Amino acid sequence: MISVFKPTGSRKWVISYKDETGRLRKKTGFTDKAATQRLANDLERKIGLRRDGVLTARDDGYAEAERKPLMDHVADWHGFILGKNRTAKHADLSRNRLTKVLETGKAQRLTDLTLTRIQGALKALNDAGLSLRSIAHHVRALKSFSRWLQRDARTRDDLLIALTPPNFDCDRRHQRRELTTAELERLIRAAEQGDAFRGLIGADRAMLYRVAVGTGLRCSEILSLTPESFIDLDGDQPVVRVKAVSSKRRREENQPMPRPLADALADWLVGKPTGQPLFKFKVTDAARIIRRDLAAAGIEYESASGVADFHALRVSYITMLGRSNLSLKTLQTLARHSDPRLTLNTYSRVSLQDQSAALESLPSLAGTEVNPMVLALTGTDSFPGATACATGDDSGMHKPINTNRLRKTQNGFLIRRSVVRIHSGVLPLKTEWVRLKTPNPVKTGLCSPLRSGERLGTQNARMRIQTYPNEPRVLPKILPPLTRI
Repeated sequence: MISVFKPTGSRKWVISYKDETGRLRKKTGFTDKAATQRLANDLERKIGLRRDGVLTARDDGYAEAERKPLMDHVADWHGFILGKNRTAKHADLSRNRLTKVLETGKAQRLTDLTLTRIQGALKALNDAGLSLRSIAHHVRALKSFSRWLQRDARTRDDLLIALTPPNFDCDRRHQRRELTTAELERLIRAAEQGDAFRGLIGADRAMLYRVAVGTGLRCSEILSLTPESFIDLDGDQPVVRVKAVSSKRRREENQPMPRPLADALADWLVGKPTGQPLFKFKVTDAARIIRRDLAAAGIEYESASGVADFHALRVSYITMLGRSNLSLKTLQTLARHSDPRLTLNTYSRVSLQDQSAALESLPSLAGTEVNPMVLALTGTDSFPGATACATGDDSGMHKPINTNRLRKTQNGFLIRRSVVRIHSGVLPLKTEWVRLKTPNPVKTGLCSPLRSGERLGTQNARMRIQTYPNEPRVLPKILPPLTRI
């Protein structure tokens, strides 16, 4: 039984009731008795629903969260990020981005987190001059906050699950470009011959650029390096170790290095104090340092391809790896990306020369001979005497096969159901099916017999040409030898 009374000397009415467990409770109402009575009736109804199992304690939590100001939830989310061992810089940046959108959209409660309101706030920020790439970062903060609200039992559903980041390819305002091998050599030479700047002498700046382009480490990660970070410089697998506290992914990284860089580091580290950072400058000074050396080398900082800031050295590293015919997984691992789409879409650059080289694998339609790809795909080549072969040697690095040349100079049977490896010179992403003519591919030296453990393809009347590159733990010799100039 619920009763409403006013204590002596009080201006507000008080509700006395028993909850669903039978425990006597009191709740302060309003100065108006009728309003307090309506609140008491609502309490009695909810107690009955809880007693019958219709309402749960979680439903009360949802209601309590809705009464809480939205900025209080933001503060709790900020503390949650810090509790996950994220850096204070990351937590503050995420909170500031979220707060900017909420204030622009004038959201005060959880019910204000609607798709229409948030999308309108993002549009207003974009109209005010914020780039689409920055808008995408704000969207990630919003979606992270929305997921946390659901997982922390503050909302029943993910309120912003339908919110998607914009396509910022059409609004890139800071496009980084790849530095060519010649430009890298000029940059390092200019640094070696230059005066001290921002606490770094010329030789140290030259080694800074070599480490950046030879390992792909980020600027903040390079600043954490000490002489002890370089392991097994004289061994077969030299690596640089980045501690978890300094890594962007918050895990210990062992990044392989090319042999020329390891040899140069072994000489440069002589006499360096142990336990002390090798490069002492601020992250914000990295752009000024490289711009000064770019100007001394006669290299444009900004061109039609993009800008050449310090992070462009990492772009150059990943792009050079992409041209070496590594598998996508190996490239992603060396780039230390959690998503291969970031490796391909943001960092890897494909030049016009790369595209032209890839076109060499297309068949020539100028002659009168039948296109072998057509024969393979139509299955009209049921010739006897097929020979199974695989190109390449035991090292796994395979020579290119010019299919046009084979068609013009070789006559004989068409190979069927055979696996052939080729090296296209670009990152292998597709599998092509063609048919080649040769009387005896093994005897003529065009192919070598299948090695132990290799199997033929399962497709009938087709030859599979696919790249199977090496995936060595040691970085292959594909980076320019920037240590001896």
